[in-house]
Amino acid sequence: MSWVQPYVAKGWVVELHQIPRAEGVSDFPQDWNDDDALGQYFTGVLVVPTVLCGIGILIAVACACRLCCCHKYSRLEQRPRSCRLFFLAGITTTAAALGLAASVGAVRNGTVIVQEQLDSLAEDADFAVTIGRSLYTNGQSLDADFDTIHDTCQDQPAWPAIRDQLAKDQQQVKDLLATISKYQDQVDPLPNDIRNAKEGVTVWVPLLGLILAVPLMLVLATLVFNWLGLTVTRFYGRGNECGRCCGDALALRITAFLALIAIIALSVAWFAELGTAILTADFCVAPNNNTANLALSVSQGNTSASTYVYVEYYIQGVGSSPLQVKLDDAQQDLDQLQDELAQHAKDLQQACPPLSPEVSKNMNSAIAVCQGNVKNAQTLVKPERVYSYFNNGVRAACGYYVPGIGWLFIVELVLVIPLLPALLLSANSYYKKLVAFQLTDREPLMAGTVELGASASELHMAQGGVRSPPTMQVEEESSSRRNSRVQFV
Repeated sequence: MSWVQPYVAKGWVVELHQIPRAEGVSDFPQDWNDDDALGQYFTGVLVVPTVLCGIGILIAVACACRLCCCHKYSRLEQRPRSCRLFFLAGITTTAAALGLAASVGAVRNGTVIVQEQLDSLAEDADFAVTIGRSLYTNGQSLDADFDTIHDTCQDQPAWPAIRDQLAKDQQQVKDLLATISKYQDQVDPLPNDIRNAKEGVTVWVPLLGLILAVPLMLVLATLVFNWLGLTVTRFYGRGNECGRCCGDALALRITAFLALIAIIALSVAWFAELGTAILTADFCVAPNNNTANLALSVSQGNTSASTYVYVEYYIQGVGSSPLQVKLDDAQQDLDQLQDELAQHAKDLQQACPPLSPEVSKNMNSAIAVCQGNVKNAQTLVKPERVYSYFNNGVRAACGYYVPGIGWLFIVELVLVIPLLPALLLSANSYYKKLVAFQLTDREPLMAGTVELGASASELHMAQGGVRSPPTMQVEEESSSRRNSRVQFV
């Protein structure tokens, strides 16, 4: 059909669909009532996510073992350099920020599109409810007018000549009222259901995005403590107890713990994110057919297959819409009723002089209103209109959510394999050296100058030499009585 525009998969959808999986598993499940087939599909799809999750956890275990077994520096004369740690922290911060931006952007853009479609659907549903109420009100008015004609004209001599025709017309109105009543039962709950769905999207989709961002938040928390440690410890010199405590607490305790937890959290997130992305990509390769198969699976569990009939017509362009057929029949019945009343209006007036002309006018007016309502309802259920909602929803899921999860996965992969372990080990090495430097039992000399009261061995040390043996210190004490300063050049 002309309104059907199949979604063309590209980019992340194609790449995720081609991820290796177990043998015999390739396409989206056709029958969702077959538990064995579903189990085989999900098991096959989750092979790669499970392997990657295991690799990430192994990396965390290896980092933990390395931290426990690494060398402890007992004495360090020079302050350790932090250039490499600054570089790794900057790269890791950038990667985490990009991951958060991908997650937030995908959730926001996709959610906005879905909310817009749900708002339009809710407006259409409100209009459909209004149409149903108007149809029922005017149908009751027609039925009441027929009762008025019967009560007014039944005693007239010519009444039997037109009674059967009018009874037939009234029964046609009653049948229309019964159809409208069924229509109202189906349509009246729709506005609230759609608005509840929108509220669910508004609440749960951002919450899902927040859950996806939790591992990255742990990474950022690790980086905050790392940057804090780098900033604070740069202002403390040798022998400073506060500097030693900052280095020991911020790196050897908090930073290392958060980094390990972040690696494990990212590894578990891989499993959920990549599995969901592959499942969605498999759906997006052929969304029209996959939606029809889902509807067929749902319909098979019910006594009525109406859901599948509607999906098959509006999404695949096959068959016809039962609702559209009923509306067409109602329009024909109203047109026929209008023609018959117009034909018998003169006979009715002659057969029943007491009948007010206003009754016929009211009936014609009610029929005209019903005809307009049916035409509006036909506009609402046009396949082009209905399919546009589905098509926009598919583009939101396949065009925003899938790429967003894909980029988020890439960022997390880069964080877990090269960046976080390198940052963790580099920070641990730097801060342990810094603690060793802080614990070195000696004050620094200022610009190469010493007091003349200092011993010769200390003077020699200021020039870069080694400390004199204890046997030479007696002779050196005689020089300690002078009060002038000596400058070494």
